Amino acid sequence: PTRRSSDLTIRSQPDSARVRVWTVAGATHSEQYSLLSRAAFLMRDLNLPAVDTCETPARSRVEIRYVYNAAVDWLARWVTTGSEPPHAPPLEFDEAAPPEPARGRGAAGGEKPVRRDEFGNVRGGIRLPEMAVPVAKESAELCGLGGTHVPFDTATLTRLYPSHGDYVSKVTAASRALVKAGFLLPADAAQEIDAAKRSIYGLPLTCGLLCSDV
Repeated sequence: PTRRSSDLTIRSQPDSARVRVWTVAGATHSEQYSLLSRAAFLMRDLNLPAVDTCETPARSRVEIRYVYNAAVDWLARWVTTGSEPPHAPPLEFDEAAPPEPARGRGAAGGEKPVRRDEFGNVRGGIRLPEMAVPVAKESAELCGLGGTHVPFDTATLTRLYPSHGDYVSKVTAASRALVKAGFLLPADAAQEIDAAKRSIYGLPLTCGLLCSDV
């Protein structure tokens, strides 16, 4: 199975001869692409706009659909040729910290907190370019099943990516590393790289409305 992020501090079951658990850092049950892909159906069938009402910026932008694609591709190969999927890195937990109370539906109580980087993003797991080359805090902590996407300020983005070419280069390297590791298909890596090329990161521009919720 492919598992969405788990800021909800639930450890993955161990892999076995017949099971692979892939936990995708920063992803959520219903991220931004998931919402936008069904926007027309929400309006047509339920007369509901595709918007969120959370107090925090809503919906992780981690493209978990790409990992689904890789997982299905591996599953087909596993069944037909016996080629085994790779083992994914687990989320990192702070073993020295006291246990946290249960949070969210299905969360188990008494678990140690996940470790986070300087931006508040969870450590470990499969790290798509949105996490390996971050431009925001991507989290499942708040806003129900959608999680949150809190863009970095301009100073942080400038420090991380002094030029557009630098940003694109880092996304390209992260995407190719995931292809090599088996967690991203080449066609999806190309989409990640193309999105980076079309982005404004590393340019002397302020994101503004381009980064707001829709």
